[in-house]
Amino acid sequence: MKAYAILAGGGVKGIALAGCLAAAEHKGIEFVGYGGSSAGSIVALLGAVGYSGSQIRDLMNDESFATFLDDGGRELDELKKIAQLFFSGGRFKPARIGWKIVRQRSLIKRLYSQIGLYRPAKLQKFLNDRVRDHYPRIADGFKFSDLDNAGGKLLKVVAADVVARRSLTFSRFNNNHESDISVMTAVRASMSYPFVFTPVRIDDNYLSDGGICSNLPVFLFERERRSTNLPVLAFDLIVPGRERPNADYKLFKFSEDVLMTMMESGDKLLQGLITGLHYIPVMVPQGIDTLKFSLSAGEQRTLYDVGYAAAMHYFEKDVSHWFKRSRDRLNQIRLQRSVRPDTIVALLEAIAKDFEVNTAAESVRCYIMLPSGSDTQMVAYQYGMTGHADADWEISLQSGWSGRALLRRKVHVADLTNDAMGLSENERAKIPADRKAAASMPLFDLSSSVNGKIDPSEDRLLGTLNIDTITKLDQAGWGTLSALPERPFEWYDDVRKRCLLWVEIVSRLLS
Repeated sequence: MKAYAILAGGGVKGIALAGCLAAAEHKGIEFVGYGGSSAGSIVALLGAVGYSGSQIRDLMNDESFATFLDDGGRELDELKKIAQLFFSGGRFKPARIGWKIVRQRSLIKRLYSQIGLYRPAKLQKFLNDRVRDHYPRIADGFKFSDLDNAGGKLLKVVAADVVARRSLTFSRFNNNHESDISVMTAVRASMSYPFVFTPVRIDDNYLSDGGICSNLPVFLFERERRSTNLPVLAFDLIVPGRERPNADYKLFKFSEDVLMTMMESGDKLLQGLITGLHYIPVMVPQGIDTLKFSLSAGEQRTLYDVGYAAAMHYFEKDVSHWFKRSRDRLNQIRLQRSVRPDTIVALLEAIAKDFEVNTAAESVRCYIMLPSGSDTQMVAYQYGMTGHADADWEISLQSGWSGRALLRRKVHVADLTNDAMGLSENERAKIPADRKAAASMPLFDLSSSVNGKIDPSEDRLLGTLNIDTITKLDQAGWGTLSALPERPFEWYDDVRKRCLLWVEIVSRLLS
């Protein structure tokens, strides 16, 4: 099924979001749009480019976050010590704070002049290189529309314009000056944590962390949700077990709570107003600070695991009906046919054996894909796929060799070793690795045929008859199938004759 993903900010804790995406992929959810603030914008960018949750985890594991900071995070640690003094108790605190500031006066001076410690050039380069890994030809300074044209998913990024005191949403739909901002600039602005990274200056505006105005921007895909009716999954990063105020609850702690209330309360209000929104809280472990750039491998693994577990728990407990719906639709599709399923399966077995005997193909599977009633097609009947991950395959009507056969109304042959054919990574992952070649043949409704013959240009499409094999395409002898003539019964060799004969038999059985 398809959905939109909204990813919360949370600094280095954003690794947990990769676990959330991996859980969704495991359940067969395909995200058609990604959006986020702050750290969530980074994960959203990688997801929109095509990285899976586990791949994002591996990218983050391969890098030490501290390497993205010019000094490895030394001055950030000093800044945090100064902040901790403000929020701590004890005697002589003003004197201790003053002495600390004097010792770090060069740091304070640069923070004052730059409005931030670091310019994240290394992080920008890292993200730009990862985009180039998937889209080598994409131009420098690529825009949201360029990412869309290259094949990326819909991406939306939230940043805060602190001068105008407003939030900004960047996407391919912008129709003003915001559309001139590159994707990397938008993400750079969104993840510019106050005082740690310098804000992005554009004319007289300063763009900073999107979490300032909306840490979980649940509103991002409201327009798309209204038109597509697809669910929106909002993954939030929560630190559990907040302590209640005590006698030591003073000005600075109160100020911190006021700031966090300003950042989070608006998102909470919107959650109750938006329909079709699925809020998924991820309780991240205590003790992992938002700005702890020197995470250990164990801490990274823990964050990923809690994200995966939280999302999987939600899918299996709160929306388990989503994953039964496909089977329900399959039963409805089968009830529309007057023929018994076991009869069709026996026929598919005969077809598979016929191609194994009369071509060089080995271990042939055979299956019928039928439209699901929405914008997808699914395996309705199969032989040889029991126990395989793709036995319940459901893909877009335009995807795969089956989609090409439907679109062209003629046989399509695919080399599975190097042809993605518009399939998502999750859809491709379901295909057994030993499958090397496939062929898809359109099936036609003959119930209204005048002369009982198939006419590809006129007859209504029913679905597709598909075969695949562990034998490579150039060895299987299926290459000529793609050269089938427009008139189905004008055949020139035995392979094509056999193929079209089975198309007619299956079409008549299903009509």
